[in-house]
Order: sequence, then structure tokens, then C-alpha cells
Amino acid sequence: MGAVKIDAADVAFSKYIRTRDNLTCQRCGTQYTPPTAALHCSHFMGRVKENTRFDEKNADILCYGCHRYFTAQPALHYEWQVKR
Repeated sequence: MGAVKIDAADVAFSKYIRTRDNLTCQRCGTQYTPPTAALHCSHFMGRVKENTRFDEKNADILCYGCHRYFTAQPALHYEWQVKR
């Protein structure tokens, strides 16, 4: 299965989640000022899953470093998500 293409709905959803999370990484607490490419809309259940792709309970804003950390440590991402 290949990467899911980002479309206009994904961009709008990411902007919404960034605003909801106050441009603040939900793991490390670093706050950014716009415009910034340092923040990512991180999906707990991957974007390929259509039924949760745009579910706000499935997404958090993470900085690049925290997003990479969780990508490399899925068990820790799961533990963190359950605690939230």
C-alpha cells in the first residue's frame, strides 16, 4: 500500500487541528508562531483508514521531532495516546 495523497480536505483538517491545539506540540509543549512547517498533524490511526481520517479524536499536533519519535516508537505512541 502506497502513501496516501494529501488533498484539500487534509490541508483544511490539519489547519483545524493546529488551531484547536493552539499551535502547540501536544507531547513536548513547545508553542510555535505562524507560519511554521515545524508542526505536523499526527494521526494515531493512520490517514489511510477512511473512517478515522478526519476524526479530531484521532489527531494531535506534534512538532517534527515528537512526530518522528512516535513514528519510531509505536508502542510509546500507543501508551501516550491511551493516557490522553
